[in-house]
Formats: sequence, C-alpha cells, structure tokens
Amino acid sequence: MLKKVSVFDIIGTMIKYVLIVVLILFFIRKAKDFYQMGYRIFDQKAVAAEGEGRDVTVTITNGLSSSDLAVMLKENGLIEDRLTFLIQERLSEYHNEWKAGTYTLSTEMTTDEILAAISPKEETEDGTE
Repeated sequence: MLKKVSVFDIIGTMIKYVLIVVLILFFIRKAKDFYQMGYRIFDQKAVAAEGEGRDVTVTITNGLSSSDLAVMLKENGLIEDRLTFLIQERLSEYHNEWKAGTYTLSTEMTTDEILAAISPKEETEDGTE
C-alpha cells in the first residue's frame, strides 16, 4: 500500500537537506579559517619585507599584560594580528619574559625576533645566560 505524501512532508525534507548542506559548508569554512590561523602561528612572517621595513620605538612599562603588549605592537604596525601574536607569545620561550624599557623594533622583525629584542637575558659572571 502506498503512503500518501503531503506537500508539507516534501518541504520539511527539503529544509532538512538544505540545513545539512549549510552546516557542512559552515564547518568547511571554519576548518579553513583554523588551518590558516595555525599556519600563521607557526610560519611567522614579518609585517614588511626585508629592506622595506621601518623602525619603530616602543616603550614597555612594568606590569604590561600580553594583551596590552599585543595592542601596542598592532597600533605601531609591528604585528598584523593581535590574537595570532598572543598565541605565538604564549608558545614561545619568551612568555611573560619581556622587560620594561624603550626599544627600537622594525616592521621587518618576526614575532620571535620582537620578543627576543624585548626580553633581554641577563648574563652571569661566567658568560652564560
């Protein structure tokens, strides 16, 4: 015996399939975004190409948070993305190691180079860090 199919059943089924397609496309897009962010985190690039950069003088104060540092570097054109910098800083050997002071940085520097410049290691008497 054949079951009678109403127009509402057909429309409901179509809506389900459309929603499934939309969700799949959404997840593909987000996966692509996360991949690109991961790529930027581990493949550090400077804001400016070598030979095209400019020097920027920044002053770091005591008690400056990572987020505040990221905002300052972004405002001065030394980094492109605040969130990417925060993750790079968190994963680096320089996490919360920067020292207060005035530094001249370049837009040709990568995040690691910037962090190394503002995180001077003190040498001991035997010359080790």
